[in-house]
Amino acid sequence: MKIGAFSEKYGVSQDTIRYYIKQKLLLPQKDGPQYDFTSSCEGDLETILELKNYQFSIQEIKKLLFYMRVSKLEPKLKSLFIQSALRKKQSEIITEIESLQHVEKELNAHLEEIQREPLTQHTMGVPLTFIDKMSCKKCHESYVLNASSIIDNDIMEGTLNCSCDSLEIIDGIIVGDGGNSSDTMVLEFSDYVEKTDTEHFQIIYSIMDWVEHQMDFKTLEDKLVIELGSGFGIFIRLIYNKLPKTTTVVCVDYNIDYLRSLRELLSYQNEKKSIVFMCSDFKSMPLKNKSIECLLDIAGRSNYYLHQYNRETEVEETLLTDLEHQLSDTCLYCGFHYVFKSISPTHFLNKEHHYLFKEKQLFKELQELSMEITAHKLSTKLPVGGRYESFYSERDDVRTVGIIAKK
Repeated sequence: MKIGAFSEKYGVSQDTIRYYIKQKLLLPQKDGPQYDFTSSCEGDLETILELKNYQFSIQEIKKLLFYMRVSKLEPKLKSLFIQSALRKKQSEIITEIESLQHVEKELNAHLEEIQREPLTQHTMGVPLTFIDKMSCKKCHESYVLNASSIIDNDIMEGTLNCSCDSLEIIDGIIVGDGGNSSDTMVLEFSDYVEKTDTEHFQIIYSIMDWVEHQMDFKTLEDKLVIELGSGFGIFIRLIYNKLPKTTTVVCVDYNIDYLRSLRELLSYQNEKKSIVFMCSDFKSMPLKNKSIECLLDIAGRSNYYLHQYNRETEVEETLLTDLEHQLSDTCLYCGFHYVFKSISPTHFLNKEHHYLFKEKQLFKELQELSMEITAHKLSTKLPVGGRYESFYSERDDVRTVGIIAKK
């Protein structure tokens, strides 16, 4: 038989057949470029498939076939030899089953212990005191609160009104201009992790971890911290337990589904921190001038420009500059960004916007904000990412950079 007929007869792909040949499990004759599979090959394949079904490894099968070939066993002796090998494997599997049953018992005990531990969930809405830090982006007036639900001094439902506009507080989240309520791209965080290259996360985490260790959390006491583009909240989870009780962090994202998911997770932390969730475009945040005392830009700038491309809108190139009036005179900047060392000619980014994703441009924008860069760190090249990192391919050289700067 030729490889096609051989493959079809046994329901095994031709790639698998070739792999077995490479491993010397199958030894067909070769007639020119084609393999010729004899009855001997059929017997070998039947043995391979049978042993694989009994959990024998490729290396174990290779040794058994070698022994049978060099020993030239008669059918009866061959049968006895296989029987011996099967009994040995049976013994191994019984031992493994016993071990797994022990592990299962320990797992069940651990799960029962976890289930017995009570989970305390905190109410997480908009603190009443936070309203004083807000003002209308258009008329700059303070807002008047009309609350329909307040729990433990946190506003869960209501409206914020000024002479020209009003904002809603829905389910404890401030919904401003540019926010929306759904996104077909939203995944569960666990699903995102499962479908993304492990090395990708390791590189990202190493830079985020560096940023965290560069931060002096004591200086954030009584400060207002804004996180641009919280998304899954990877960084806020990382620093949550280090945040002083008196620090207020505003998690800003254009998508309310992300914020709901993040708020649910943080509400089960042992200690309640002052976290505000704001669904808004970055340039439309209803905050008073000079109110931002620490800006956490965790890929917010990078994702902001990429988001505009995804929505096929005009790319606005002045995100950090447009936020300048809201930054305090001593504002701390902690950033994490994707930057391109090189961009392939076929990339969807217009050439005229390539500079936005260069490390040099990021440094320039911070300097234009009168910020001094005190520390920065560049990662190694990222491997191709998951669903949310579809903005580059193997042909692009993408890194992450961590930056600490201060006015």
